[in-house]
Amino acid sequence: MSTASIELVHPPKESVKETLISILIAFVLAFVFRSFVVEAFIIPTGSMAPTLLGEHMRFANGETGANWTVGPRDYDGRSRTPLSIQGVNDPVVVHDPISGEAISRAAVPLRSGDRILVEKFLYGVREPQRFDVVVFKNPSDPTQNYIKRLIGLPSEEIALVDGDVFTRKVDKPDPAPSDANRWMTPGWQIARKDSRVMKSVWQEVFDAAKTPLTFGQPAASSFKFPWVGASEIPDAWTVSDGVSLPRGQVICKTDKRAALSWNNKQAFFSSLAQGRREFDRTICDRYAYNEVAQTNIFPVSDVRVSAGVKPEQAGLAYRIVLQARGHLFVGEIAGGKATLKMRPIELVDGPFTTLATGDATLPAGRVTAVEFWHHDQSLRLLVGGREVAAGTYDWNPEQRIAFSTGRTLTELMDNQKTVSGNILADPTLYRPAQLRIELEGSPASLFGLKLDRDLHYQPATYPMGSGEFGGQPAIATNPDTTIRLEPDQFFVCGDNSPQSMDSRLWNRPDPWIEDLMLSRGMKNSIGVVSRDLMLGRAFHVYFPSMLQGGIAPIPDVGRMRFIQ
Repeated sequence: MSTASIELVHPPKESVKETLISILIAFVLAFVFRSFVVEAFIIPTGSMAPTLLGEHMRFANGETGANWTVGPRDYDGRSRTPLSIQGVNDPVVVHDPISGEAISRAAVPLRSGDRILVEKFLYGVREPQRFDVVVFKNPSDPTQNYIKRLIGLPSEEIALVDGDVFTRKVDKPDPAPSDANRWMTPGWQIARKDSRVMKSVWQEVFDAAKTPLTFGQPAASSFKFPWVGASEIPDAWTVSDGVSLPRGQVICKTDKRAALSWNNKQAFFSSLAQGRREFDRTICDRYAYNEVAQTNIFPVSDVRVSAGVKPEQAGLAYRIVLQARGHLFVGEIAGGKATLKMRPIELVDGPFTTLATGDATLPAGRVTAVEFWHHDQSLRLLVGGREVAAGTYDWNPEQRIAFSTGRTLTELMDNQKTVSGNILADPTLYRPAQLRIELEGSPASLFGLKLDRDLHYQPATYPMGSGEFGGQPAIATNPDTTIRLEPDQFFVCGDNSPQSMDSRLWNRPDPWIEDLMLSRGMKNSIGVVSRDLMLGRAFHVYFPSMLQGGIAPIPDVGRMRFIQ
């Protein structure tokens, strides 16, 4: 019997040359991936806050459950970089964005900015879309990467009017002389954010679920609920202090008509001790993030009101009434129907214009989520998480100014000739919004009553001493500075409009960038991002701001999210 021999075959040893080639290929692939597909960036500043965070402080209040971010206060005197520990010499004083309670903290650690992923290949296969969050080279310093929201596209005029974006195509011959009021030419239309973007940019104003734990204990809390009830029935409205019922639950005990109004004039908080100002509950573009460097505050009329509605009996009529821009805007659910309508305020008994209708019910004994949206000259009603009615109204910039201020654009621009700065950058020019909720037909409870507001792109003025444009109206915020984008040019703004250096306020670009634009045949280089500078669209926060403490800092993984 013979024995067969088995020969063991060993894989050939890799030579040093082959190993180096493998490493080189890996590096090349990584470089190609980083250069053309996806690249990571870190957010440096708060110009996109609170959507995306640069270096910041974080505060929490156990009395309300509020958790919010604030930009740096203390900086190195030489480098002007934020100090890693804030409030060393004197405590940082901020205010709870829900209750207004003053919070004083010493030695507050500064957190790092969000780390994001950017799709670099995307704009090679599709055009940039309005309201994308984009990363690009800073035209004034191409060694820096900037991140903003894209609001202006090639071959259109841009106007920022009462916080919203208006556009006008300019790919056809212009019928207006160059010295005409640009906002009074035909063809303007508002740019509306879709529901996907809106859900990511709503800014919290108030949340009844964050009512302070000490609410209802006068000796312990000065907080006053900002929604005020009115009814012919005494004590028809009550607000739960959280003892036997959910905190902040609003209860209407009558089936008669009763209203719950947002109290604009209620004192909110005072920062006079820090040399700043007092605030009331007027719906405005105040950012808690900007508290240590707050600038102008403008009234905001684009809002979302949401609540869980629980009727005790069938037949409840539920109505949200927004008074803004010289009109009443109403979202109503009654008799199995949802209706959106509007009318001018001065037509006290006049008919409403119906914008949209749909089917909707509020079953007795059940909590139904109801949301009323008013933004970008559109209205929406959502019931049970489903949109049941949506409508729009179309005003041009001239009409929007007239309705928002009560003054004609012609009158304002005549006055502009006699003053310096931007006449439209005066917050007192705009009429604050008023808001109420009306119930009728059944006692009912409101759970988790919330008020949010939209982004508001502020009109502004170039600071004096900022170069050749010092003292002039910011770009696109005045008819005299309306910008006309050329092919391959874009216009960008930060979500944190009061604290964003963006297309509105840029000076001349770096000479190299200006020469590049000229070589591309572009006539205007100020306030624009050319296609050559676009790097891609930000799509994910993969490494949120770091949590301090413990053995090592760790990312705040609960805030990992896609960017809209």
